[in-house]
Amino acid sequence: SGVPHEEIPYYMNASDVLLVSSKREAGPMVVKEAAACNLPIISTDVGFVREVLDGVSNCTVSDVDSELVSAVEDVLTRGDPSDGRTAIDGLSVDEMADSIVDVYDRVLADRGSKVADSR
Repeated sequence: SGVPHEEIPYYMNASDVLLVSSKREAGPMVVKEAAACNLPIISTDVGFVREVLDGVSNCTVSDVDSELVSAVEDVLTRGDPSDGRTAIDGLSVDEMADSIVDVYDRVLADRGSKVADSR
């Protein structure tokens, strides 16, 4: 709280691990930020976390407390970074906007074909 957004990468790069223990989240965006810094991430299965971290090394997504604890211990013992930066390719603001536009285009195209079929 109270940290300017542009300073967050410094905090991420000074950290050993990001632990997300939320029960409910829409995102969380902090996972994308941590992945961009190759920070190992241990998280509950909330929001888009599983999708973002799919295939990322040195990261764990689980709703089992003992698995989360074990994963944090492993990350701290090994001290290796993740390869999250490669996983977030395609998640820039422009690329996300393009994806949203694609969804709208597909919905409108599908809707147009349904309107034509009903005539």
